[in-house]
Amino acid sequence: MRVGFVGLGNMGVPMAANVVRAGHEVTAYDMDPARVSAFVQAHGGKPAAKLADLAGCEFVVTMLPDGHVVREVYLGDGGLASVLKAGAIAIDMSSSDPQGTRTLGAELAKRGITMVDAPVSGAVPRATNATLAIMIGADDARVCERAKSVLSAMGNRLFDTGGLGTGPVNHGQWQVSMKCG
Repeated sequence: MRVGFVGLGNMGVPMAANVVRAGHEVTAYDMDPARVSAFVQAHGGKPAAKLADLAGCEFVVTMLPDGHVVREVYLGDGGLASVLKAGAIAIDMSSSDPQGTRTLGAELAKRGITMVDAPVSGAVPRATNATLAIMIGADDARVCERAKSVLSAMGNRLFDTGGLGTGPVNHGQWQVSMKCG
């Protein structure tokens, strides 16, 4: 699979590295070009100097600070929505607001791009050894199954939580139940 990965921070680097190790063709982007260079040198994949370099990706994974940044990456000037082909799957693994996720998903759907939200539970060590728990919200069960082909490279516990926007909601409930019981 051709996978774009946006966000090479503390969590994004090991997550993207696991996607490379799983045999996917990864194109990596970060607003800091030095992070992209360091990632490609250490883990392989292809560098992206701009978001448009992800145009041919079947999947794009975002691991960014919040939903506002995710929205800008897709809908901002030169954003991914203007270059991705119809049929692409956008997988947001950021800490995003459920309503913002649903709104962005509806806007991307008008362009033929399907959105999946997939927040994670687990810190850098779990990101490194691909044992993250991933809560998956998607409106289409077939798309959810396709996304798992990428998500399974990053986590060993994948939970279908319902429609788009339910990943973050159930993520909080799952964390509470795990802490309490």
